[in-house]
Amino acid sequence: MKQFLLLLFILLHYTGLSQNTSMLEMQLETCIQDMMQAEHRLDSLKHTLDYWTNLLEKDISAAENNQTRQAEWYQKLKQLSESIELQKMELNELQGELSAIKSDLAKSYSRGIDSLNQTLSNTPDIKKREEIQKQIYVLSEKRLLMLPKFKSFSFDPHKIVEIDLHNSKDSLEVAIYRDYLNNARSEIIVTLHNMQNMRKEIEELIYLKERGNRFLEDMDDNRPLILSSQSFSERTVTFSGINQTDIFSNLPQAESLINIMEQFQPEYFPEQKFNWTSPVDSGKVTLTLDEYQKILLRAEDILEGYLDFLNQKIRP
Repeated sequence: MKQFLLLLFILLHYTGLSQNTSMLEMQLETCIQDMMQAEHRLDSLKHTLDYWTNLLEKDISAAENNQTRQAEWYQKLKQLSESIELQKMELNELQGELSAIKSDLAKSYSRGIDSLNQTLSNTPDIKKREEIQKQIYVLSEKRLLMLPKFKSFSFDPHKIVEIDLHNSKDSLEVAIYRDYLNNARSEIIVTLHNMQNMRKEIEELIYLKERGNRFLEDMDDNRPLILSSQSFSERTVTFSGINQTDIFSNLPQAESLINIMEQFQPEYFPEQKFNWTSPVDSGKVTLTLDEYQKILLRAEDILEGYLDFLNQKIRP
C-alpha cells in the first residue's frame, strides 16, 4: 500500500493538464502524504502496544508480581488501544477521501484522453501526432492507476455448489436459495463487466505503446512496461522522440483479481482444465502489461464458466 501511494505521488508530476485536473492532483498528493503519515503513526502505535503488552506478560510471569505496576500498564495499554482505534478511523476517512479524488481524476483523465484523440484525428503532422500519442499514453497510464480494485464476492462458492433447487421440497427454502443464487449471479455479471473494461484499458495501453514504438527506430522493443509486484522501478525511456520517466507498479487490481480467481476451485468445473499458473504465483517479481492482460482473460474465462454453472442451477 505504501509503495503504491508513493508511486501515485511520483507519477502525478509527469504530465501537464488542465487547471481542474492539476488541482485534483494536488489534492491527491496531499491526501497521499496524509495517508502515509497516518499509516506511520498507526504502525508506531502498534509497535508501542506490542512492546508494553510483552512487558506486562513478562511481569505477570515473573516471581515478583507487582500488581500496582501492572495496573498502571493495563491503563497504558487501554490508552494505546483507544489511540489505535482513533488512528484507524482517521485512516479510513482518508481512504474514503482518496477513493473519491481518484474517481474524479479518472473521469478527468478520460475527458483529456477523449479530447486528445479528437485532436489526433484532425492532426496530419507526424511529429505533432507523436507528441499527442505520448500524452494519450501517459494519461491512459495515470487513469489506469485511478481505477478501483476488484471486490471479493460476498457469496460463498462452496455453499453454492451444495445448493440444489430441484431436489428441495420446501418452497420457502427454494425461494431463499434462488434469491441467493440470483444475487451471486448479479455480482459475477458486474465483476465481469468491470474486468472487460479493465482489459480494454490494458489493450489500449499496449496498442499505444506499440504504435509509439513504430515511430522510433532506436526504441528498445525488448523493454516492456514494467508492473512491479513488490516495488516500483524508475527508468528513462524515449517515447515519441521525447525523454520521459516511465514509472509503473503492479496495480492493486492485480492482487484483488487473483484473490477473486482463488475463490473458485477447479473441482467446480470437472469438465474444464485450469492448468495455468499466475505469473505472481510463479514467483515473478515483475509483470508486463501483456501478462496482466492474460490474467484478466483467464479470470474472465473462469467467471464465465462459473456463470454458466450458476445459470444451470437457477434454470427451472
